[in-house]
Amino acid sequence: MPAAWIGREPGLDRFAGLIEMRGFYHYVDGAGPPRRDWTGAELLSYFDLHEGLSGALVLRQEQRDEVADFGTVMLIPRVADDVYVVSSLGAGNGAVFMPLTRLDLQVRAFVPGWKQGMIDVGGYSTWWTQTRRQLAQSSALILWYNPLIVEMRFNSVVTRADTYEWRFNPQGMLVVLYGAQGERWLMFRTQIGTEPENVPGVAFAATRDLLAMNFAAGYRHWLQKEFGFNAEVETFHQVGTWSRIGATLGLFVSF
Repeated sequence: MPAAWIGREPGLDRFAGLIEMRGFYHYVDGAGPPRRDWTGAELLSYFDLHEGLSGALVLRQEQRDEVADFGTVMLIPRVADDVYVVSSLGAGNGAVFMPLTRLDLQVRAFVPGWKQGMIDVGGYSTWWTQTRRQLAQSSALILWYNPLIVEMRFNSVVTRADTYEWRFNPQGMLVVLYGAQGERWLMFRTQIGTEPENVPGVAFAATRDLLAMNFAAGYRHWLQKEFGFNAEVETFHQVGTWSRIGATLGLFVSF
């Protein structure tokens, strides 16, 4: 999850939190057998306790060819001055009711002598059956120049399926936030890299690694101090295979 996802100002000493209910719809098109559009809902919450401990909970249900349920618990304790550990554990089911588990661990720290810069180094592991694994190393530079926050991230992802052969896919992401907590946020996110080809009914070993691109824009607005709304649009395209375009709407309570 991006550091800018919470939007906390460095050095701010307070308690804050948010609970949001979202609904989303994505139109899906692509090669191969017909693909069902994505619909679903998401419950998102976070807290920020005097800069010493932050955390989040995300519960998500989506309908594709089957129903998928997934939940993530995230904790961000401060372990030293200006040093944080970002940890999260996610579990649920993916396509064809396969159990899915993901573990993330990052170390995030302000650059010594430079409160406007943070570095973030770590990775994640995903597994779904005895032979299917995904490992990733993730690194980011986060810049805080209020009212602007910029996160630049690079992921090196390797995936293994039933053939036990590892496939490498590089991915770069840019997240930009503009605004202020308790007032409004503009969000832009883009990602580009390669991913294994997504074709229903085709074995992993028979797929190619193809270029994939994602772009999203969102707007979060506090109507009052205690509540507001969030709206996002997103598009994704994998060259020669499939694409999707959709929207997310949410209502939140802030405290």
